[in-house]
Amino acid sequence: MERRMIKFRGKILLSNEWVYGGVTPTDVTWSCAITTERYGFYTKDYVDRDTLGQFIGLYDKNNKEIYEGDVIKDSDSRTAYVKWLNQECGFCLVYKHYDSRITSLIVPYLEVIGNIHDNPDLIENE
Repeated sequence: MERRMIKFRGKILLSNEWVYGGVTPTDVTWSCAITTERYGFYTKDYVDRDTLGQFIGLYDKNNKEIYEGDVIKDSDSRTAYVKWLNQECGFCLVYKHYDSRITSLIVPYLEVIGNIHDNPDLIENE
């Protein structure tokens, strides 16, 4: 049985730096913590809850991990962003006029070009 990697990313509240690791809920409603291993030690960084995104378990055409909130360019040079949609029970590409479920068949044609937190203009200009 293949093990699935469950990993998250988020922006540290004070530095705006991205960190990657396991998520830990906090008692503060506007933050959560991501535990990462650095220099042989585990550290807990408090991140902005709005920037929290899960690794979807797939890689783009450049072998880059795809996270919820990433902005994607497809084979037709259209842009979309990655979002979990309950009605689809999965991660989807959200385009301006429609949504598309992400499958392993389309991933080789996708490229991560940014994310909605650092590059909101990539979506707004579509």
